[in-house]
Amino acid sequence: MPLRGCIDAQSTEQGPFGSADFSAWARERIVATWLWIGLVTYRMQVLMGWLLPGIPLVMAAYGDGQLVREIRKYSFVAQSPIRHSLGVRVLWTVLVGLAAWMVVPLPLPSLLPPLLIIAIAYALWLWVSNLQKRL
Repeated sequence: MPLRGCIDAQSTEQGPFGSADFSAWARERIVATWLWIGLVTYRMQVLMGWLLPGIPLVMAAYGDGQLVREIRKYSFVAQSPIRHSLGVRVLWTVLVGLAAWMVVPLPLPSLLPPLLIIAIAYALWLWVSNLQKRL
């Protein structure tokens, strides 16, 4: 373990920051920072594993939303600004949730990344399919 030397380190009580209390506090902060970096790295790896099947899903949702928009442009169907706004809000909420999931050191279920990717795909479809007919 690379942290073993840090955990067992003791203060020499020399220098401007030589107190034992400060040394213990600094040691605990270093250990906590390394653990947090390890958690973020692990969650990034989990997300990358789920993005492999998730990227084609998001691309298909975007393409389908674009085709639905094109069909609606030439038919007498009104685009819903409420649905468009809902899609934008859901997309931003899910992206903020994904960013929070990456850095918050709480135990969260492992099904959260695929559900977030599905929610991104749905929100993107809802957003794109209800764009205005003329931009």
